[in-house]
Amino acid sequence: SGPRRLPDRVTGLIDLRPTIEDLLGVGPTAGLDGLSLLGDIPADRSLYIETEGPITMAGASPLRGQQRQDLKFIQAPIPESYDLVKDPREQRNLHPSRADDFAPLQARLAELLGGAEKNPGAVRQMTDEEIQRLRSLGYVHGSGSVDDGTLPDPKEMIKVLNRSQQAEKLYAEKKYEQAAAVAREVVDRCDACVSAARVLAFSYLRLGRSEEAIAFLRAFVERSPQVYMIRSLAQALIMDGQFDAAGEVLDLYASVDPTDGRVAILRGDSLDRQGLAEQAIAQYEEARRVDPNRAGITAEQRIRRVTERRE
Repeated sequence: SGPRRLPDRVTGLIDLRPTIEDLLGVGPTAGLDGLSLLGDIPADRSLYIETEGPITMAGASPLRGQQRQDLKFIQAPIPESYDLVKDPREQRNLHPSRADDFAPLQARLAELLGGAEKNPGAVRQMTDEEIQRLRSLGYVHGSGSVDDGTLPDPKEMIKVLNRSQQAEKLYAEKKYEQAAAVAREVVDRCDACVSAARVLAFSYLRLGRSEEAIAFLRAFVERSPQVYMIRSLAQALIMDGQFDAAGEVLDLYASVDPTDGRVAILRGDSLDRQGLAEQAIAQYEEARRVDPNRAGITAEQRIRRVTERRE
């Protein structure tokens, strides 16, 4: 039946645990911000909302806001204010024409963000130890976009992101020439658009242009060594049979996120492609052990595939 609006209250994911605890009769856990939906919800309640998607996927400003059951304020380079009763689809930005109505939400958001109008450093900055690890492996050129108040507004990036999605669709349809062309267009306009960057590189791989693909990925990782693109570079090297080089990149991957079981998955993939089935299975088992949430299902599938091929 789709989503349903509650006209007399605002609720969020933070209410899920208190509600479940209330249903089970085991709570409430102290210190939670959420409320049980079985109880009374204050009519004037407001909730914090945010998304880091714009900065992680396109190098645009993250969005943060405060929402009441009737009003929503979004802090962005171009701020947004919506009357959710008259405009539930949020098509008419009222900022700043009704500034007084939204002032309490804006003030509450500023309070939550430490009283600052902006929130620099929204993306976690690498520690000195992590940066040193990257330098030791030859990756020294930066750590990605930082929310310093100068990033573009996500609304300005919508057309670019739509083209990025088109490139992904073309790649899924195995139309690699078209996918590469559209992805190249996106990357030329947005050098932080990681989805388009991956589509471009892997389209090149599918087209037999592995040298270009790997050079592109290496340059991206050197400029912005984030896990998603480090993983992509390792995958590309494994697909191209450059197993020693892939091992070096996987060492980098492990140094940035030592708890990510997908490192062991990729080590297993590399060993499997070299015909070392037993060692590959051991890596898949390790991935399942250390990171069952992110790597468990994939590890089980890999183990089954290798085992069935040997029988």
